[in-house]
Amino acid sequence: RYLLMDNRVTEEVEKRYNRAVQALRDLSSGRAELNLPTGENATGSSSGYAVCKDDTDRIFTSDTLKDF
Repeated sequence: RYLLMDNRVTEEVEKRYNRAVQALRDLSSGRAELNLPTGENATGSSSGYAVCKDDTDRIFTSDTLKDF
């Protein structure tokens, strides 16, 4: 979204973009971790980043995108 707005970027969009980039930098450097379960005794991270996944069916699959 940030990159698509050219010179019309709002302050809120820029803040969100910068927070997302910083989160990715933290993850890549090891300063933060994703809260992913790794086994029976998995512990969460205090980094503040979480990943959520539900069991709903995928909307975009090879079959639904075959004509695009």
